[in-house]
Amino acid sequence: MMKNRDLQNLFEPASADAFPYHAHLMEIALNDVELLLDKDVQYKGSCFRRGGSGLFHMFARKWDRIEAMVEDCGYDIFEAVENDTRMETVLDDVADLRRYLLLAEAFLLCKRLEELVGDNPIPSSQNSSATLVGGSKAPSGPGLDEPVRKT
Repeated sequence: MMKNRDLQNLFEPASADAFPYHAHLMEIALNDVELLLDKDVQYKGSCFRRGGSGLFHMFARKWDRIEAMVEDCGYDIFEAVENDTRMETVLDDVADLRRYLLLAEAFLLCKRLEELVGDNPIPSSQNSSATLVGGSKAPSGPGLDEPVRKT
C-alpha cells in the first residue's frame, strides 16, 4: 500500500519541517500495531463478538466519552488536552478510538479480500461465532465461520 515512498522517508519525512507532527506519525502507527497485536491475542478478538452493531457502538461509546470531556472547553480539543489532569486523558481516549478504527479497518479489509479471492483469512478462533455474553452464539455465515467461494 505504500505509494512511491521509501522507509527512510517514512521515518524522517521531509514534510516534518512544515508539519512537525509528521515526525511522530510512524512511531504512533507502529506503537498502535504492536499494542493491537498484543491486545487482540489477550482479549481473543472480543471486539468482534457482538458483530458490526457491537463494533459500531464500541466506537460510539468512546466518542461519547471524548465528547463529554471536551464539552466544557467549547469542544476545543486542544484546550481539553492541555487542561486535562485525569489519569486517563482525552489524548488516551483519542488513541483508543484510533486503534479501534484501525483494528476494524483491518478486519473489514480481511473480509473484503475473503469475498474477492474466496479464501478465509480470518482465523476461526477470532470470528464472530464465538460465545457471547449470556451464552448465546453470534450469527454465522460467509466470512464469519464459513469460507466464501466464488462461483
